[in-house]
Amino acid sequence: MTLVFLALLTGASCADAPAALQAALRQEADPGALWQLAPLAGAEGVEILTARSRDVQGQEALVVPVALGLSRRAEALGALRRVPPNTREATLGRALGLLALGDNSVTATVADGLSNPLLAEHRSLTARALARMPAKIPRELSYDLLSDVDPEVRVAVAELHLRRGSRKARTVLEAAARGAEPRAEEATAMLLRDGHRFSASDLSRLPSVLRGPAMVTWVEPRGVTRDQLVQGDPGLRAGAIAASLRNGEPPVPLILALLQRRSTRHEESVGEAAIVQALTGEMGSKELEALSPSGIRGVVEVLTAFSVDPVPFVSRTRIQNIVRFAEGWQADGRLTPPDQARLLRALGRLDGTASLGWARAGLDASPEIALAALNTVEEAGRAKDADALLSVAQGATGWVRARALEAAMAVCRR
Repeated sequence: MTLVFLALLTGASCADAPAALQAALRQEADPGALWQLAPLAGAEGVEILTARSRDVQGQEALVVPVALGLSRRAEALGALRRVPPNTREATLGRALGLLALGDNSVTATVADGLSNPLLAEHRSLTARALARMPAKIPRELSYDLLSDVDPEVRVAVAELHLRRGSRKARTVLEAAARGAEPRAEEATAMLLRDGHRFSASDLSRLPSVLRGPAMVTWVEPRGVTRDQLVQGDPGLRAGAIAASLRNGEPPVPLILALLQRRSTRHEESVGEAAIVQALTGEMGSKELEALSPSGIRGVVEVLTAFSVDPVPFVSRTRIQNIVRFAEGWQADGRLTPPDQARLLRALGRLDGTASLGWARAGLDASPEIALAALNTVEEAGRAKDADALLSVAQGATGWVRARALEAAMAVCRR
């Protein structure tokens, strides 16, 4: 059953959004998703979280009071002061919730919780909670966590301090980005959002999906060489191609000549040449239609790198043309789910309106694709998209549900 049909069947609309949010606040078990939804909670949402906080155990006894604090609602202050601190987790959760609301009298309790070996299993969760509190006292409490033995804890608090210009936070993220840590991709993305330029020696050690964007930021001020346009690493080569298109040097005919020569031995360069033509108006339609999965991967790599901030202008007609071919690749099975998610993100950044139709269709796909599609629908969608977004929320949990509800609230405000 498609989401559109389900939406028509259930009659979901913007009027149903508050009820869907309240259901999520009642049921959501994922800490990050619940905390993401907390700022959307109105007075009724605070009542739901308050009732939930009275009858929880273990990790949930920490998570729910934090959600109350992150709601930033005045009613939450009194509710938190009435939370029974009958377990270690409840005591720490209550203190974190009050800290989120600006009650600095609980600072010692939070500090004790961070150092208490009986709460060691919750250190990463506590770090993630503090990372959502940009005020001075929570920031000071989390600073020492940049030296924690657990890389998950270090990365969790690093972006908060990176935004404040912390050199130590930048060092933590650089080490995570070029290592084999579970959050290497997240650390790399944080640094790229902050405008960080990686060194030449670091580029090949980054997660493969982000080498292209990192290469763009590194090479744009320096200019692209011919060797960089034909180097072996697909992400770095795509970054060099994208930087050339963004800067206008070397000229497009030279880029195409180099890629077409390489394509006789490497199929991904067929796709790279085709997308260069499509982006610059030098035809390329026939080549895009006939691409193999390897060639499509070349397209994905170039567009991922090309769409980094500041996003360059490309005419809507050209983006619509690329979307049409992407839909065809998906229909006949040539586009893998990870590549579809990356392509949705890149095209959404380049022109959300042009790629909105394909993004709407992606809401009914796997969580990986749905999350990418939600970004575009939230940015470019309209109130009529609330039906499908609420259907996604009703059928999902965790981060997908949270993002679908955020997107539904955003389109309903338009």
